[in-house]
Amino acid sequence: MLMQNLDYWEISLKNPEPIIDEYYTFNKLIVQNQNLIQKVERLRELITTYCVLLEIDRQALGKILDEIYTITLHKNIQYTEFIAFWKTLDLSYSSFGRLPERDRKLMLHKILEEYCEKRKKLYDELGYSNIVVQALYDSGVSRKKGKAGIEKITNLILQKFMSAQKFGTIDELRDQILGYFLPDENKILFYEFIEI
Repeated sequence: MLMQNLDYWEISLKNPEPIIDEYYTFNKLIVQNQNLIQKVERLRELITTYCVLLEIDRQALGKILDEIYTITLHKNIQYTEFIAFWKTLDLSYSSFGRLPERDRKLMLHKILEEYCEKRKKLYDELGYSNIVVQALYDSGVSRKKGKAGIEKITNLILQKFMSAQKFGTIDELRDQILGYFLPDENKILFYEFIEI
């Protein structure tokens, strides 16, 4: 039986989540991943070389650009100071990944020119630390919380109401005494549901 949205709101107010909730706690350490750290360090070396060649020998840049490009495809490489800089250019790592390969390489060349001009010397003076990789990863962990929230709610439903069935249409909902659906998986059903 469906209740009014206000009823669900009142239930949620009476049952607040804990301040620290295991479903939303992520403690993955990527800084201990030697493969990643080797890639990060190699990326830094290549960027230094790229910046130097940008000033003295532009023809030699192609090989280095290709290797930098390959490294930017490595899992978790987006948690480096170089990739973090992209946001200052209004470019996200995910947007970059959706570009065709040829466009990505052209974009990467432009990004590297900007990085060499605006950040490389500053970062060299301040020094590098692989803790930056871990800190950037930790700061991006909030993007994982949506999925964790869905998992938590689904588990809570199934723990409390073992007979709860997942439904896919409003008609299925009306025919069941107890059921659930995931709005992220079925947006059309969600909009139909809020109209009830």
